[in-house]
Amino acid sequence: MPRPRAGRGPINAWIGEEIVVTGGTVSFEGVLRVDGRMQDGVLVGEGLIVGEKARVAGRVEVDDLAVHGVLEGTAVVRRSAVIAAGGSFHGEMILERPVLSVEEGGTFQGRVRTLRRPAGGSGTLGNPDPEKGRETKR
Repeated sequence: MPRPRAGRGPINAWIGEEIVVTGGTVSFEGVLRVDGRMQDGVLVGEGLIVGEKARVAGRVEVDDLAVHGVLEGTAVVRRSAVIAAGGSFHGEMILERPVLSVEEGGTFQGRVRTLRRPAGGSGTLGNPDPEKGRETKR
């Protein structure tokens, strides 16, 4: 079985095992692979691979996501998300398209929401309103 990948091209940026990023925003084009640690930060770009030894805690906003290590926080994914065997996601995942795959041996603990796009309009996020028991727009 092929390994899940994020993005459409080769890995063109890398945060190595010995690197710890605390806070801040990392913006990138192409595919970023994280093998180190990120705490309380934001990753914004196209494809993100969270490596087997990586621990990422914070917010992620990407087109494609592949989690082989640990990702905790909020992930906004525009195309597809894969939690690989041995990978772990804890938090909230917001999907523009409902394409989420959790391989056998992968762990997803949290909540999934999808973006709703009205015909001919911009996207709105459907948020459940627990008091009214229905969706509200943000």
